[in-house]
Amino acid sequence: MGRKLFFDPILSSTGKISCASCHKEKFAFSDTSAVSLGVHGRKGLPVNTAIWRLGHNNYYKLAFTTVFNGAPNAGNLAKELSAFERTLETGDSPFDNWRLNDNESAVSESAKRGFAIFNSKGRCIQCHFGPDFNDVEFRSIGLYDGKTLRDSGRPCVTKKVAEIGRFKIGAGKFLMRFTYRYGY
Repeated sequence: MGRKLFFDPILSSTGKISCASCHKEKFAFSDTSAVSLGVHGRKGLPVNTAIWRLGHNNYYKLAFTTVFNGAPNAGNLAKELSAFERTLETGDSPFDNWRLNDNESAVSESAKRGFAIFNSKGRCIQCHFGPDFNDVEFRSIGLYDGKTLRDSGRPCVTKKVAEIGRFKIGAGKFLMRFTYRYGY
């Protein structure tokens, strides 16, 4: 159901675009602009409106009742979209086959050179590490200047000025499936 929600325009104010309209798979489900803008240049649909729509849609009313034993609400909507996002995790990539199974033919020589740069002069490994090249921290990587780059990042959630410009470090291995670089 989470995948269906992600691709369904029911969550937009006009019912004409979906999450996937901006968050494109070929760009690791990111938007190609600094801030995702929805219908009429606005950010998102109010959660209460989304819940109301889902509760008045026969398919979703039945689906949420079946899965959650109740009507749609903000919590189970978040759980369902998160469940879909978790399906996007990688674990059986050619990279894993190369690094974990010592299969030298699993990736190209170019990929091997890229990984060497990732670990050395690229300095990517400083933030992107572990099995998914992920970090649990929020870091500033220069994506906020208050003028042309105005998405302040973490403070939108925490309201803490000290966190201006900090963003969640994305899972590098997942992002590399779709794009050469992300956010730099």
